This record gives sequence, C-alpha cells and structure tokens, in this order.
Amino acid sequence: MGSHDSTFTQASGAQDASFTTLDKGVIAQYYRVVSLEGLEESVARRLESVGMTRGSVICVLNNKSHGTDIIRLRETRWALGRSITSCIQVRHLDTPPVPNRDLSPESVSASRAQADAPQASLATQGKEASRG
Repeated sequence: MGSHDSTFTQASGAQDASFTTLDKGVIAQYYRVVSLEGLEESVARRLESVGMTRGSVICVLNNKSHGTDIIRLRETRWALGRSITSCIQVRHLDTPPVPNRDLSPESVSASRAQADAPQASLATQGKEASRG
C-alpha cells in the first residue's frame, strides 16, 4: 500500500472490511479514528483542532437513523451531522480503552491531593494536641 496508510485497497479500490464509517457506529461501542478523508478541509481542520485525529478513541452515545450522531471524544460530548460522520473512517475496538491514569491531569492532581492529605491531617492533629 505504500507509505500512506489508506483505508482502501489499491487493487480493487474496495473498502477494507475492518473499517467502517462513524455514521454506522453502534451505540455504546468504542471506535478508533482511522482517517478524516472526504471531509471539507475546513471541517477536517476543525475536528482535528478539538482532538479528533488519527488514533483518537470515540464512543458512540446516540446514533439517530437519519439525523445527528452524538459521540464522546476525549471526555466531551459532540453532536455531528450525518454528512460529517459518513466521512470519518473508524475501526471498531473489541474492548473499551483503559485511560492512562498516570498521565492524565485529573489523576495527577488527585494523586497529589491524596499524597498531601495524610500530611495535612498529621499537621492538624499536632496543632490540636498542642492546644489541648
């Protein structure tokens, strides 16, 4: 296929069976973005600016038959029209992704708060003991 990772086979021009488009996604299933080919350039840039890049994980929250698809991308809900989701190539994930708890900003701040909590309580106990 060459250096460009394509969702189509060169010989027949047919779509690879392991890929689908986001508009055909099933509710509560996870998908990995393969490409944004076929979208208007400005739309593709906007999606990339909010984090929908190749490799991003998407969960389908609602998939109306002829209307808007609601997805979760990076902990944010998005409503996308059928004309957009029909151009987003995705691959189904068999198991939900496990978030990297060690690197997410929320987990770092939570782990710092937990680490500081015992020290704060010991300091508070020391002050109470010296008063009493």
